[in-house]
Amino acid sequence: MVRSAVRLHTPYFLRPIVGGRGSLRGFPDAGLSGPLGARALLQVSAEWRHPLAGSNPRSPRVIGTIFADAGDHWTASGRRADPAASAGFGALVRVPWLQTVNLEIAYPLTNRVKGSPVVSHLSLGRSF
Repeated sequence: MVRSAVRLHTPYFLRPIVGGRGSLRGFPDAGLSGPLGARALLQVSAEWRHPLAGSNPRSPRVIGTIFADAGDHWTASGRRADPAASAGFGALVRVPWLQTVNLEIAYPLTNRVKGSPVVSHLSLGRSF
């Protein structure tokens, strides 16, 4: 019998944080990986955006979004965690002289949530 093991020695300050804004949005920030982060991350996201208000179709004032996120990660100790998934909706509002205000509300689809089953994020700007 041949056994092979891959050891990932990622420094903690370079480890991805799993859960929350920029990751799996239906979970609190670092709610899946913990404060030490993950050694590796596999994630897929899908998002549909639709203009809701504004006279310029190329730059609408309000955009509605519907999204779904799913992923898996390897913990700081190198153990594979359980897959997680979430879905939600949001709105991006373009504010003149400021930027875009983004509000997202997400629901976890897996049973790893303790406490409130709804996670909301309010941010200034948008990363993608």
